Amino acid sequence: MKHTLLLILTAVAGLAACSSYEAPDSAMDAGRQFVNATYQGNFKRARQLLATDDASRQWLQALENSFRSGDGLRRDALSKASINIRSFRPEGDTAATLEYLNAYNNLPTRLRCRLQPDGWVVLPQP
Repeated sequence: MKHTLLLILTAVAGLAACSSYEAPDSAMDAGRQFVNATYQGNFKRARQLLATDDASRQWLQALENSFRSGDGLRRDALSKASINIRSFRPEGDTAATLEYLNAYNNLPTRLRCRLQPDGWVVLPQP
């Protein structure tokens, strides 16, 4: 019985470790993780990378609504589309602007990454 309980606890701990995400270590990494999460439909992860202000939350909600309103073929195409970085403009050591396209719809999208005390976060860029 003790061995079974130990095996179950080990398995649960292993699953918990597999579901954790690596914290971004740069503006580019934060942007990359955010873009990948949104195109894969992983809005839980995207929320973790997002700044906590209202404008950022509304922007992410609009991205999620757009993603979820598409049919399965569109979502699949987005998840497989390559991401092309058009520009990356650092603003010192604490912020950067990233502009990218995806190969599915070629719409330029811009976001801003900023270093906060708890790590890099993503914000919408008008």
